Amino acid sequence: MKRTLKKLAALASAAIMALGVATTALAAGGGTNTITITGSGEAASALIIGNTYELYKLADFDVSTLSGETVYTNITAVAPFTSLQSDIEALNGKNFNDDKAVELAEAAVDLIGSNSPYDTTTTGSFSNVEEGYYLIVETAHGSNDAYISTKYILVAVDGNETVEIKTSKAGVTKKIVSEHDGTLEDADTVAIGDTVTYQLDATIPTYDADATSLTYTLTDTMSAGLTYAGITSVKVSTDNSSWVDATSYTTTGSTGTAGATVTVSLSENDIKNYSYVSVVLTATLNDNAETGATGNPNSVNLTYSNNYYGGGGSYPTPWDTVITYTGELVIKKTDGSSGDVLEGAEFTIYRVATQEEIDDSSVTKETIKINETDTLVIAVKTGVTTGNDGLATAKGLDAGTYYAVETTAPTGYSLDETPVKIELKVTSSAIETATTGEGGSKTVEEASSATSGSAANSAITTNYPATWTSNDGTSAGITNNAGTTLPGTGGIGTTLFTFGGLALVILAAVMFIVYTKKQRKQA
Repeated sequence: MKRTLKKLAALASAAIMALGVATTALAAGGGTNTITITGSGEAASALIIGNTYELYKLADFDVSTLSGETVYTNITAVAPFTSLQSDIEALNGKNFNDDKAVELAEAAVDLIGSNSPYDTTTTGSFSNVEEGYYLIVETAHGSNDAYISTKYILVAVDGNETVEIKTSKAGVTKKIVSEHDGTLEDADTVAIGDTVTYQLDATIPTYDADATSLTYTLTDTMSAGLTYAGITSVKVSTDNSSWVDATSYTTTGSTGTAGATVTVSLSENDIKNYSYVSVVLTATLNDNAETGATGNPNSVNLTYSNNYYGGGGSYPTPWDTVITYTGELVIKKTDGSSGDVLEGAEFTIYRVATQEEIDDSSVTKETIKINETDTLVIAVKTGVTTGNDGLATAKGLDAGTYYAVETTAPTGYSLDETPVKIELKVTSSAIETATTGEGGSKTVEEASSATSGSAANSAITTNYPATWTSNDGTSAGITNNAGTTLPGTGGIGTTLFTFGGLALVILAAVMFIVYTKKQRKQA
């Protein structure tokens, strides 16, 4: 047989079975060769260690050279696989994915029965292996291994051999769907009362067609500042391009619940027939929302069967977190001359109405003059009042442009109803990531531009620092002028008349006394 047979030292496309056979490893038969199992692609060798692999010898052969090429001769199947003699010979020139290789591996597993393996390893390596043709079966798979258990491995040994397992794992990424342009983001800013749309994109491992008891559950957890509104869609795809509605799935989680935990579990039919799933759900930012840098996180993870044949353990992925921020607009009221802070100033905060709101007669709007132009606006906060520190706070606002209009002036100060423009801004720094295949950290902007196509190889975002400012400072300053004192018209004249009248009375009294004395003397 030609050297081509050695190319079968890779995975045969067949299911791995839980054999349920308690066996004691035999001492390998006096050979000097080794078989080392390594990962393929993302499956690092470190993940293989801890899984249990059993080695079964299918056939002996002699190794010789013909025209400079290594060939196998005198191929002889060994017990309990002697019935596979012709099947082994038929593999000449076939690659490891050929149907005949698959059929041989499946037939060999069926013949194992209670027979003990040639060798067993939990280190991913077999030593002291004789020349021959072998089957490797994974019989125990760690629950902490994200990769599903491997398919059967066929390997021809005529020296030290290395085989790469070809397996798959699942992963999930969570994104916020931008309310502005529909792009997928890791962080956004909204106002209390706004609806936030989330998209969960996940991959599905490849399982055997006959696999049973498969599980695949997405778990979404919301913070107290988010009220679960519902699931918009659950779609599946074979190519991450053409999407159809999932045929059947189950969910948990009550709409209208703040801080809800929501699960979506796929049916076994969808698990086995599709490779991708996308879930869209919504939540509303409520009055419990954290303002400022803390934000309101929403996280997802995926728990799925990590056994190729199903019915075994499961693996939970790391949590992927996105954060919705909401801001607070801070006004600082001061005396226009002294700079002293002023208590008791009351404001209404407006934003300019969108065209959609202008066209919607059900939306309450007001008109204020902005730059001498009548402008339709929406009142977003009323009764915003300064305390004894001169500060007034309007919480739960999106980043944007607002106008503060004073409705009540501090005692002793004049009311100024001129709209004051306030820019509420948010800036962000580098985000922190917990790596699951993709390293480093990114800015929020860089993270937001990432696609969701590599769900199984994603950096799990854990924090997005955010700093809110008003008019490029921590607060927006607005001044008031104290009321003035004015002279009352005629005030001084009245005083003069009062003193003048009093003098006349005194003069009249004096003249009366003088006149009376004079009359007495004449008498």
